Amino acid sequence: MRSFFAALVACAVLPAAANAVTIDFEAAGAGAPPLFNFNAGQTVAIDGITFSGGTLLNGEFSSVDQTAVYATAPFNSPSTSGSYSNPITIDLGRAFTQVSLDLVNESAGTYSVTTNTGLSQTLTLDGNVDQIFSLAGEGITSLSVLAVETTGVGPAYDFAIDNVTAAGAVPEPAAWALMLGGFGLVGTAMRRRQRTTVRFA
Repeated sequence: MRSFFAALVACAVLPAAANAVTIDFEAAGAGAPPLFNFNAGQTVAIDGITFSGGTLLNGEFSSVDQTAVYATAPFNSPSTSGSYSNPITIDLGRAFTQVSLDLVNESAGTYSVTTNTGLSQTLTLDGNVDQIFSLAGEGITSLSVLAVETTGVGPAYDFAIDNVTAAGAVPEPAAWALMLGGFGLVGTAMRRRQRTTVRFA
């Protein structure tokens, strides 16, 4: 009986564990520049999730986060009007039900995260404050991270994101096959254990 319950737990946990992912950019950003490098539009794909509209940085300008991040970048010069990439877009590659990310900037500003399904969260951040954006709903396949400050494209536009997490995905066909196969093996084992041998004296 113990083996039966252990098999059930394994069948339930394996698909669930495979359907949550967190991107912290550490490995991908190991060789990236530590500061803005005018490389806006650098598309990066990690674990099936694609980031575009920004650039990888090996280190954050903010005192809050000193790790590798994916950030907006200037096309020409930080002082040129309209120079910063905005927004950053995230293609999750498949549908999830929960997404979250950290956003940070040295300067204060207002930022919005919007999903392909119309879910949106807008927050005003102080400078050097690491803020978590979190959204939940069915069928989330992409995100747009936007600086919505309306007074120009000053420092509030050069923000960075980190620790992007997506969870609650519908199991892929391979995961379903593994789970159903596990249940089948458990059922076979249970039938064999229940057989009774009758002997006549």
